[in-house]
Amino acid sequence: MTRYGQFFLALATVAAIASCSLPHRQSGAGMVATVHRIDTTLEHPVYSAARDALIGLTGDHRLARIALPETNHDTDADTETSVSDPLGPSASSVLISPLGGDAAYVSEPDLGQVAELQLDDLQVSGHLSAGPAPSSLASDTGARTLLALSRDGSTVTPVDLHRRTALASTSVSGGPAALIEGAARGRTIDFHVLGPHGVDLYTAPHAPATRTGHLDIGASAAAGDRTKVSRAYIAENGTARVLALDTSPQGTGLDIVGSVDVGEPVRHLAADDTRLYAVTQDKVIVLATQSFTGYDDGTIPVVAALDFRTALPDGPPRSAAVSGIALGDERLFLVLEGQPYVVTITAPAL
Repeated sequence: MTRYGQFFLALATVAAIASCSLPHRQSGAGMVATVHRIDTTLEHPVYSAARDALIGLTGDHRLARIALPETNHDTDADTETSVSDPLGPSASSVLISPLGGDAAYVSEPDLGQVAELQLDDLQVSGHLSAGPAPSSLASDTGARTLLALSRDGSTVTPVDLHRRTALASTSVSGGPAALIEGAARGRTIDFHVLGPHGVDLYTAPHAPATRTGHLDIGASAAAGDRTKVSRAYIAENGTARVLALDTSPQGTGLDIVGSVDVGEPVRHLAADDTRLYAVTQDKVIVLATQSFTGYDDGTIPVVAALDFRTALPDGPPRSAAVSGIALGDERLFLVLEGQPYVVTITAPAL
């Protein structure tokens, strides 16, 4: 393992309240965005609660652990970046282990395996067999199961993390651009496969899973609800709509239970217990999940919105696309394509 030196932060901070142009706003709900310059570019970021650090892949195929200041107001703090030895060139997805959070899994589809690295020293501690060309990773947290979507989007292979054993694969029809979202709780295997050609829900008490719902709506981004297993959120492909999906009252099938037009296409989604974060080219828009109460008029309420671009330094960072997001404890992290910056945004009050 190698270690980069510590950096002095280049920081800019902005605050914003809920936008008046969006429906169902709640006045006074504010956010703060802080820009941190780091030692490397970052891809596929995830947050480690155990290490209170941002984890992701560098441009030269290493796993990075980045310790950021504890609060967005610590403007004179340093960041510390540690990196692993190089992984396979096809490393493409990162997942924090649901078994205590002390390890990360990295998919290596060209090698037909998933690497396991310990987060304390970033050393490879083992490999998992996870079906053909495992590419996109998710977890069924309640079942303590890793879910690996193949690179061609045709199979999902669950891996029992206690036994470190691959279970029977499920054939799916997601295609190469498909996404996978696993359930946050529950003992059964539940996951959504989403992509340009539609959304499918798969459930089963054990592998292989059975398709129990389908919607013919393309999705460009997705997030699972952290409270209600059956709920998922998607950014509708080609529109500015965010949709909340849930199991039909009959117990099978999928229904749209809520929607909102946020005014511009959504690139990324993430959800905590009460909020849904929709990230566009320039904004973070926070929505209320209302997982169990539902939406009386079918409209997902907007809590707050922030134009984070105004916090970024001039030049390439100001125009760089958001290449990934990660959700931490009351903080959202944005990473920029090809730029060594992390934008940290505090969660607004509901």
